[in-house]
Amino acid sequence: NGGIGPNYFWTQTLKDLTVYVDVPPLTRGKDITCIISAKKLYLAHKNEMLLDGPLEDAVSTDDSVWTISNSTEASNSQVVISLEKCKKTWWKHVIEGHPEIDTTKVDSTQNISEYDEVTQAAIRKIVHEQREKTKLGNNLEHPPLPLPDF
Repeated sequence: NGGIGPNYFWTQTLKDLTVYVDVPPLTRGKDITCIISAKKLYLAHKNEMLLDGPLEDAVSTDDSVWTISNSTEASNSQVVISLEKCKKTWWKHVIEGHPEIDTTKVDSTQNISEYDEVTQAAIRKIVHEQREKTKLGNNLEHPPLPLPDF
């Protein structure tokens, strides 16, 4: 999921967000100024500001990067900014005040393999216990025997 801003588009997962900004063909790294701070993003091409403003939430500056993607035809170049979110959450927009998406319509399901091993084990245990309860509840022909009084 993601959205479209004034001169960019973006995608996101619960953990990260990627911003794509078109720039002139054959743009080089020295032509770009990209400053990623915990709660603000600034991007310029040859001193022409392309993005500037507060982010919806905090990002990890150590794990956030940018790069230039040049197509083989040299007709299109993009700055690709990868932001690592500090909190696993859906963002409504990248820059405050820019167009928002409806996060209530986002599919928030995750594959079990996307969780760490401890969480995976806990999920498997809960699912197993739930299946066992369902088996006992559906076994009406042979209800559990009452425990004797001591």
